[in-house]
Amino acid sequence: MEAAPLSRTRGEEAVAEDDTVSHVKLTKQNTIMKLIDKLWDGRITREVAAQRLPEELWEQIRDVDSKESMQRVAKTITNKFKKGLRDEKRECRHSRKASREHMVLQRYSLLALPVKELTPVDRVEIDWLKAPRPIIPELNCHPPRRYFALRQWDLLQRELQKLREKRSQIEYLAAQVLRRVEASRTISRPIKRIVDFGGGRGDFSLALWWLLQKQGQTDISLTMVEIETSYCSQGKKRAAALEKLEAATCAHVSKLRIHSVSLEHYDEPFDLAVGLHCCGPLVDAVLEKCIANSAEFVFLTCCFGKICKRGASLGLEYPRAGGTLVRGKEDFFDLCRIADGPASKESAQAMRIVNSDRCCFVRQLGGWALLSEMPRSITNKNMLVSGTTHAVHAGSLDVEDGLAGLKWADDILTRGMRLSNGPPQQESETLRVVMIADTHCRQRELSMPPGDLLLVCGDITKSGTLSEVEDFALWLDKQPYKEKVLVAGNHEITFEPKYYASRGFEFHKRPGETPTDLSAVRRILSERKGVHYLEDNYVCLDFGSSAAPCPVGIYGSPCQGPFFDSHSMAAFTLTTEQEQRIASSADAWNDFTTHTERKNNTSVSPHQIDILVTHGPPFGICDLSTEHGSGDGRACHAGSRALLAVSRKAKPLLHAFGHIHEGYGVQTDGATYFANSAICSERYVAQRLPLVTDIPKCRLSHSRASLSANAANVDSSALEFWRAKPASISTYGDAGRPKHAEDAVSPLYRRLMETLHAAPELHLGTRGSTGYRNKASYSLGSLFFPPGEL
Repeated sequence: MEAAPLSRTRGEEAVAEDDTVSHVKLTKQNTIMKLIDKLWDGRITREVAAQRLPEELWEQIRDVDSKESMQRVAKTITNKFKKGLRDEKRECRHSRKASREHMVLQRYSLLALPVKELTPVDRVEIDWLKAPRPIIPELNCHPPRRYFALRQWDLLQRELQKLREKRSQIEYLAAQVLRRVEASRTISRPIKRIVDFGGGRGDFSLALWWLLQKQGQTDISLTMVEIETSYCSQGKKRAAALEKLEAATCAHVSKLRIHSVSLEHYDEPFDLAVGLHCCGPLVDAVLEKCIANSAEFVFLTCCFGKICKRGASLGLEYPRAGGTLVRGKEDFFDLCRIADGPASKESAQAMRIVNSDRCCFVRQLGGWALLSEMPRSITNKNMLVSGTTHAVHAGSLDVEDGLAGLKWADDILTRGMRLSNGPPQQESETLRVVMIADTHCRQRELSMPPGDLLLVCGDITKSGTLSEVEDFALWLDKQPYKEKVLVAGNHEITFEPKYYASRGFEFHKRPGETPTDLSAVRRILSERKGVHYLEDNYVCLDFGSSAAPCPVGIYGSPCQGPFFDSHSMAAFTLTTEQEQRIASSADAWNDFTTHTERKNNTSVSPHQIDILVTHGPPFGICDLSTEHGSGDGRACHAGSRALLAVSRKAKPLLHAFGHIHEGYGVQTDGATYFANSAICSERYVAQRLPLVTDIPKCRLSHSRASLSANAANVDSSALEFWRAKPASISTYGDAGRPKHAEDAVSPLYRRLMETLHAAPELHLGTRGSTGYRNKASYSLGSLFFPPGEL
């Protein structure tokens, strides 16, 4: 190595002094290269270079004998160091991402619906070696041919594996479709029109059509809808070949129709929607079509990551159930990304949660949906969503004791109503009603919206102990509503002394739970100021002024049907005899109001009732439950036939109830709005939100009577229902409990911002985004934290 000159001029010494100001970091590659240039040009000494360059770098390059070699070694070391930093940052990001994914999965896994595991018995055995050539995926797919011609064996093997998986998917999905077709023949609405949405090249449509022809079900029309014209052309060629083969062996075959049209432009009616690969948001868009047609559906879901990218373009809002299961878009889209991830266990959990949200959406609108999965050893795309969008007409595959086929089932002409997010500002001349039920001691986790009338539909406690009732009463005192109406539920076992003496005491086993005076527990609410506790009685409340009164007639009852009377807390439960007598009575209202010893309302006319508040639901309306089911996801009707007869007789504008946690939602028959406002989920997690509606005062009974002479003035528009706006959109279980008022701003934060705007020089001490507020607070000192404030 040629030694650098030690003698320097005065100017060079000044440069050297400037160069020793700071120590160069190992990441500053360009600066290191310049210092090496200066060293070999004689502008700095080796001692200065040793001081400025990183010690670990200088140890490696000080004995190098040329400038180029020294720079090459320095570049290698600095590049390796920077790569290590990048790897470390990447690992940190992956760690944070994994932590975030774990947190999201842990947050919602408890709320996911059960999944039925399918077995080989649940598939259609197709002998693919003897099947017609047009339905075999491997023989009708272009990529394998291309890979074979190009001798790309790895790609060919991967593609053939995907097609083998598709054969298994076809067998499982076809079995579900054929079962639904067969089950529909036992009810009044048999399946006659099937549509395969997103059918691609026709792999599933052709196989299903062939199976239907083999079974002799030629009266069923099958249509495939696909937007890609090239796929449709291939599908039509295959269909023509298959029809020609079948026509040679069968006297009559139905025709398979293939449409190249976008989903929004397809408007033909159908009875069953199917999809082998409904990618991403296509499932949700097709569900909207099913709701419009009251149709059944079977989908094999996949490509969840596309929901984040394409959902908005289809006009879809996520999460679909609007906070009933997943709270907020951020968590929902994270779950979609996890569902498409490589981790098998986490992907399966995320798929289950996302599809559970879809099922909850269907259930809120009066349908029923359930989940099933193929063995994951076959394919990762293994989860099926199936059900019906109209539970009243559901078959035995969805509802075990379905109403379909019963003569009087057509009288339940209810339809589900969509719930909007967050109530808007209340309009004048309306009565804002807020409804909650089944809080089960979790009332302090609720985010309560403002309103005029609060309806509490029972099950406010776990078992009606004195401490639980007192805690609810204290919370109720703080709610700023003009009027509060409350009924008990089957969990308030201490409110019914007769039931408690016979069986209820069995649920109080811990010391201090058994109250010494049962009547004292009920008096906490029944004699509380500002609370109207109704137990099979009537109250008329005025929400107007002295000049313009607005009375509202409310009847409240803690009753429910005998669905849970054998295995759970069953206070205020109608007996089977009472249920049958009231349901079959010509005067169901009179029999209902006198079915107990409390005969305080025999003079109340059903026409005086604007709002009916009960704990249990009427039969067939927001009452589906899996509690007594067979464990495979099918539901049972848990409502009361007596309450259905009473509601038909009274025809209130609003019937509010709870009791069945899975029935959360709103339905209407055009005259009465039925609202199930159960807050807790099936596992008693306070996840759901209070329901809110604005009732025009002209829709109430006194106004209807005064306007009967001029019917044109009566507002007959449909009511709209909202879910209360949660204050937290990323934490389940708190039901949106706010940390501050909705529009509140921390006074400390406000003082900080005002002071910073008044003193711009303080910004110089708070550069950068990290810790901005902490640095600014420290700079302001006692100005920001005056004595005694903290």
